[in-house]
Amino acid sequence: MTDERPSSPFDQEQENQLNEQIEAERAANARVPTGLFALMVAPLLLIAIPLVLLWVLRSSPTNTTALAPISTTTAAEATPALPSGPSVAWHTSFKDALALAQKTGKPLMADFYADWCGPCKAMDAYTWTDASVVEESKNVIAVKVDIDAPENAEITRRYKINPLPCIIWMDSQGNEKGRNEGAVGPQDMLLLMQKYR
Repeated sequence: MTDERPSSPFDQEQENQLNEQIEAERAANARVPTGLFALMVAPLLLIAIPLVLLWVLRSSPTNTTALAPISTTTAAEATPALPSGPSVAWHTSFKDALALAQKTGKPLMADFYADWCGPCKAMDAYTWTDASVVEESKNVIAVKVDIDAPENAEITRRYKINPLPCIIWMDSQGNEKGRNEGAVGPQDMLLLMQKYR
């Protein structure tokens, strides 16, 4: 003998709600969960947004003084084209440049660099060839100091050079007045040169 009770309208309504809830859960499980979707899309956005910003900045006509972006190529592959115009008149001996600064009373501007340094090469191509920077450099004794050259080891240690490029402005006696570490575009370099002149 089975015990079948007649279902009341309340029981029937409760059963219908339970069935609807089960169907809703089945439908939700069939879709990709929102959290998983966000985990899949987030890395793509982290890559896409900076690329779009770089594209916008590079194509902006008002961004003419910025340095060219440094690629991930090796130093040999990243050699910029030689500047077509004038460049800063560099001395290559720190000792000789300091002696000239002492003789003339002019301040000294030392550009510490290395041949393998990509940002140094970018500054050579874009900053040190800018006409206003070249003109301002006539107010100082400018010297390029290769940190890898054995004769510059003591100078590199004395001025604690790290990172590159490193530009140090000194008085005519070689006392540091200020420094800038890292690549600088022409307009910013002009302001720095005028500040430490």
